[in-house]
Amino acid sequence: MPRQVAKPMSQTKVNVSVCLAAVIAGGAMWFGNVGSTFNSVPDLFSTIFTSFKETELFPYKCKSPDGSEDFNLLKELMDRGGAIVDAVGLGTFDGIRGLQALRPIPKGQVIVALPYTFSLSVATITASSQAGQAAARWRYMPDGDMHLDTLALIYEAHVRGAKSPWKNYFCTLPKEYDLPLLYNDAWSKEFLAALPDFNRFVNKRRAELATFEGATRTALQQMPGGSALLKNISRAEFSDLHTKSYLAAKTRTLTWDMEEAGENKFKLNLPSSLAWLEEVGFMVPILDMANHASKEAANAAFTIDYTGSHIRKDLGGLSSLGDERPARANQNSNKASKGRGMPTFSLIAQKDIQSGEQITFPYLPEDDIHPQCNDRWLLEYGIVQHDGHPMRDCYAFNVTVADLVRVTKGPQEADDGQQQVAEAQSHVQQTLKAARAFPWITVRLVRSGIPSKPLLDDDESMGLKMLLQWATAALEGDAAQARSVACVLLKEQAARLDQQLAHMQELATAMDAEESKADTEGGEVKSEGAGGGRLSRSRRADLLQVLRGAARAAHDGPAHLGCA
Repeated sequence: MPRQVAKPMSQTKVNVSVCLAAVIAGGAMWFGNVGSTFNSVPDLFSTIFTSFKETELFPYKCKSPDGSEDFNLLKELMDRGGAIVDAVGLGTFDGIRGLQALRPIPKGQVIVALPYTFSLSVATITASSQAGQAAARWRYMPDGDMHLDTLALIYEAHVRGAKSPWKNYFCTLPKEYDLPLLYNDAWSKEFLAALPDFNRFVNKRRAELATFEGATRTALQQMPGGSALLKNISRAEFSDLHTKSYLAAKTRTLTWDMEEAGENKFKLNLPSSLAWLEEVGFMVPILDMANHASKEAANAAFTIDYTGSHIRKDLGGLSSLGDERPARANQNSNKASKGRGMPTFSLIAQKDIQSGEQITFPYLPEDDIHPQCNDRWLLEYGIVQHDGHPMRDCYAFNVTVADLVRVTKGPQEADDGQQQVAEAQSHVQQTLKAARAFPWITVRLVRSGIPSKPLLDDDESMGLKMLLQWATAALEGDAAQARSVACVLLKEQAARLDQQLAHMQELATAMDAEESKADTEGGEVKSEGAGGGRLSRSRRADLLQVLRGAARAAHDGPAHLGCA
């Protein structure tokens, strides 16, 4: 996924252009064991997902099963350090944990403000320098900076354990994550098969996780105390631990852009071994318990305040959540060490908030168009947007050279047709690089017979109009023939999705009936696959929504192209 960039607060108004991965699970998931395995994935992934339900994420006892007492202790600790957290507490809203206002909060007032040093990051842990040295090669690995978040979480939670200043924070994190990466039941496998391009991204993410599991083990061996951890945990247990830690960091990390910080005359004092980072991830306690809402429904906005004006001015020396080290601020100012001038992560009320009301803020900033489609939200964050916006109805499918040849040439001409299209690809690729996803449908071009090697980068797609342009170029400027080709391909996709949607709806209806009968008779529904993995009724409804959106998109495509 692309790293989200946090923007600063304007001195005259709150800038809401920020995207936090944390809002998902802010409390969206209660504690519980995850029972997920993969029976049909390639051998490369089998060691990761075989016993995921067994390993505890944190090796010490929390104050309460739901993390509420740990949350309150964390508040007390932060309050003593100068953070503003007294107006919020944990609440439950329709069975989901969230951040609750403990008193009325007027519009424009600070709800929560924490010095960035209170957040868990590779930049704030005690072994920051050693982590950078141990993971030096990650700078050359795709998304290596993102996996530093996982390394930092594992190190603090398992190497330092109860000695970590974030120990209470760890107890507030969910233990259950509902992302496609973990889908295992038969229904979900059919869902993934219905969207092959989406499934390709899921498998790519699994392969990435497998790669960094090994890289993380190697890095931990070079960090203080890391070897002792690895000697006392089996490889299967470490796989579970790494996967859980990745999911926790993945869904809750704020990314701070270092160029943005520099423009605000702040330089994060990273050790030289981490100087290559352009973006740094932070897991923000307390604040990340806030759930998301649409821009219209949200009552708060996230911002970074570079002036430090939000935190208490009586602060007498910041340390990282009670740790023995001084704060890692580096501004040519003595104020930083006393809290003033220390950048803070803040939530600001965007409307009057009543006591007892849930505090929510938007997921997506106005100036960030990615990810729009529900399949991307599902892949990256494990949620489906229910805002009804047409942009959520997207469908990405692969169009190969062979597909074009099939509908334009006879079998005898197939080889010549492939060569003809191949000669046009270079010109067309440059055209597509500037294209953005079309609201109704996206198409990914792949080389003939090699779907795993896309013509475009994985996160780039072309819009419906671009498909027509590409087909036109491939057919030497014959616009009428190109339109006919595009119409055939889109209609085929629409028909296939209709069949898959009908099949999945039939299965979901049968499962609903089975569960209702079990509820009435007091029985249990048998879980599918090793380790369980049966999706809940609400999750099945979410996935059906994604399929319906894809089907709508596939039907809208021909209409917008003017197909007969």
